[in-house]
Order: sequence, then structure tokens, then C-alpha cells
Amino acid sequence: MSSYFAARGFPPPGQPEPVFTPPPVAGRGRRYGGAVIDAAVAFAAGLVSGFVYLASLPVEDVPALSDPKLLLRIVAGLVAMSFLNQVILTLLTRRSIGKLFVGTCLTRTTDDKRPGPWRVFVRWITGIAYACTIAPLDILTAGYGLAPDDFTGVRIVLRPGLRQR
Repeated sequence: MSSYFAARGFPPPGQPEPVFTPPPVAGRGRRYGGAVIDAAVAFAAGLVSGFVYLASLPVEDVPALSDPKLLLRIVAGLVAMSFLNQVILTLLTRRSIGKLFVGTCLTRTTDDKRPGPWRVFVRWITGIAYACTIAPLDILTAGYGLAPDDFTGVRIVLRPGLRQR
């Protein structure tokens, strides 16, 4: 009878429930490495968006590089790719492109399950705010602070099967 319960992930009758042990939090190198890769992908998408806009115009109508329409296209492409990568792809796979390359994934801090859409969306917005405000100030003041491990109750952990190095 005990093999019946064990095969289904339950403890045998009379045994205590297993204690939840969260996977190890990813280290600084993996966390920032994934962020740099994600930022590079978003910037590349923004530049491609601007190039496609320029390529679609006749030669005599090509604007200067400081043209507001061109800058708007670049920013729109950057934000769209960032949203697709950080929110949509993360909801589907628990990883963005950068996290896939560095071997990490997102989990809820409470139970190691897939984060919900609001948590991932708010994490994306707060991550942009952190990257644009606090991180540059930290670098300028030679601080060594890290971003919190658990923005919105979601944290970056090592993908199952990887060891911390």
C-alpha cells in the first residue's frame, strides 16, 4: 500500500508531509548575466524596428537620426520585445531568453510554482524602474548592493539539475 502513495507523490499513511525545500537562489553572475542578455535582445529588436522603418521610406524621405518618429519606432520595438521576452515568454516557460542561456528560471518564493501573470508583469515594470534608477546610482557610488531576490514574491533560482558555481 505504501508504494501506491509513493508512486503518486504522497507520503504513506501515518508519515509526515515532506518539508518544502526551495531550490537555491541564483548567484550574482547568473542573475546579472541573464539581465544583460535580455537587455541586449531588447535593444537589438529596437534597432531592427528603426532600421525597418528607415528601409520602408523612399530615399528622399529618410529622416535624420534625431527624428522623433524614428526614435519612437526604436523605443516601441524595444518595449515590445522586452514585454514579449520578460512577460509572455516567462509566463509560458518560466524563463526569458537571458535566463535560458544562463540556466535560471523564475519561481514563486512561497511554493516554487509558476508565477502568475500579475506577478510577472509587476516584476517587469519594477525591474525597468530598478535598472533605470537604483542600479546606475549604485554603480556611481561604488556600491555592491544587489537587486532584491524576490521582486513581487518571485525569485530567480537555478534551473533544476544545475549546481551553483
